[in-house]
Amino acid sequence: MKEYEVATQGELHRSLPKGEESDWIEFATLSIVSGKLRVSDPMFFRDLPPSPTFDVESGTYRIMVKTITYPGDRRVSRLRAILTEPSSLGPRLDDVGVDFAQVGIFDPVVLDEAGEKMDNAESEKMVADLDAIQEFGVVQLGADERAIMPLAVSGFGDGGYPIHELLLDGKRVGIEVVFIGLEVLAG
Repeated sequence: MKEYEVATQGELHRSLPKGEESDWIEFATLSIVSGKLRVSDPMFFRDLPPSPTFDVESGTYRIMVKTITYPGDRRVSRLRAILTEPSSLGPRLDDVGVDFAQVGIFDPVVLDEAGEKMDNAESEKMVADLDAIQEFGVVQLGADERAIMPLAVSGFGDGGYPIHELLLDGKRVGIEVVFIGLEVLAG
């Protein structure tokens, strides 16, 4: 019988070699029409109770990631949605739970409407599109072009990750999910 060793996020982060973090990589834009932004494991985007959901200004958000490279390995370290720059990392708002090693950012009203209309073939296509993402990308739900979910593979996989607000002059201008970084240890 094989034994498994379970490491906490803290143990994992403290044992990591020094990595080289990239600059921000912009890979999508996301229209927020409802004034709400949700952060969720994409397999649970319609679950109740809902994943962390935040009031934000409506508009077009730039979706970005940072990656971190270790000897022989590269991971996504951060995922953010930002309306206005420059910004600073604000307080921790909540945590997102991850069971399928990915985190998506989306307008929950738009995705709920699209999710209600999806048939089995569209659901299977969404799961296949999610499976195809190696680091970060975008999936579309059904035929509505607004119904997109930019997402990233969550650092070292499943677990809980902190969500911080991004601030400009004391006003929320976005959110940032930290997968690898000191913020993960500040639980």
